[in-house]
Amino acid sequence: MGYYLIQIYIPAGLIVIISWVSFWLHRNATPARVALGVTTVLTMTTLMSSTNAALPKISYIKSIDVYLGTCFVMVFASLLEYATVGYLGKRIAMRKTRAQLIAKIAEQHRQRCLAHHAASSSTSTADGGAGDAAVLVAANSEASLGRTSVSAHRYRCDGLNPSANQVIQNPTY
Repeated sequence: MGYYLIQIYIPAGLIVIISWVSFWLHRNATPARVALGVTTVLTMTTLMSSTNAALPKISYIKSIDVYLGTCFVMVFASLLEYATVGYLGKRIAMRKTRAQLIAKIAEQHRQRCLAHHAASSSTSTADGGAGDAAVLVAANSEASLGRTSVSAHRYRCDGLNPSANQVIQNPTY
């Protein structure tokens, strides 16, 4: 029993503990995490195959097979955890960038509408008009983009976006 404990059980347990070191490494430390994960998976594979080669061939499962299989699953799961964290990190970064871009575009459009409104109201009041040539409507709404929903202000401004020009019934100022 001392041989199996020293040669198989303790080293397999230590390999699992070594694979857990990747949990304390920063998510952006890709080379370190990948090297650690792949090395521990390959070490467990080598330990399992050398153990199976040294033991007699039997038709039923042994407790050492269950132990080494469990250790292998835990080591492989730590490698999969890094892949999942990397994937989700990229998705979160893409959503954040997309939301910032949408907010920037909305702000630019709002500025253009305000400038157009100021220019058209000064022109129409100089002509003696009522000053309502451009209508600026701001509405809080949820702009749904695929799976992401971004809270933004939508602005409609006559003259800048022909598809958004609509007749507004009973405008309130």
